[in-house]
Amino acid sequence: MRINRPRPEPLTIEVAAADGLEGFADARGLPVDYLTSIGVHISPDDSDKPGWIAIPYPHLTGYWHTRYRNPGPGPYGAGNPKYWAKPGTQTHLYNPQRLGPNTDLVIFTEGEIDAMVLGYLGYPAIGIPGATIAQRFHGSWQLLFQDTHVIVALDPDPAGQTAASKLQEAFATRGQSHILTVPEGSDINDWYLTDEAALRYAVDAVIAKGTP
Repeated sequence: MRINRPRPEPLTIEVAAADGLEGFADARGLPVDYLTSIGVHISPDDSDKPGWIAIPYPHLTGYWHTRYRNPGPGPYGAGNPKYWAKPGTQTHLYNPQRLGPNTDLVIFTEGEIDAMVLGYLGYPAIGIPGATIAQRFHGSWQLLFQDTHVIVALDPDPAGQTAASKLQEAFATRGQSHILTVPEGSDINDWYLTDEAALRYAVDAVIAKGTP
């Protein structure tokens, strides 16, 4: 069951967004044009993190902030953390499809990249920036998606599974939440790269559980 939803309007990012994205796109199995359509770009030389992968966090009319992902070993990556955001940045859900009230289905993933992957496949996905944040569940998420079929698809490690259980319980007041079991030692992006058909089948099967 492919969910055919319109792509959000592209974010306006005042940089040459596609420059240098090819390696990141190839590693994730995603087209460059899809990444640029959701605002992902290489941070320019005059920015706080030049050469890092810049991931804007959109809301309905713009974006909250930008989170930066370390591109890995090399002139920019050595000795730096995996992610960085400006000090004082508030935590938000990564929501490139700008999903909100009246959404009939939402899949919560662990991190931005898994949300990007499911969004590319046509599923309505939101990324939580880390299992620790998910375990500190915000009541506003429940209010925002109170009439939504919620699927929780976090990593299969202990932190991810603890967070997944808490999220499922939080959304279960109306029997509207289910967990997508991700293969051991994997995540959504890995699953997509190794067996896209199996990932689609598993997601569709969990979606069907919430179909009246």
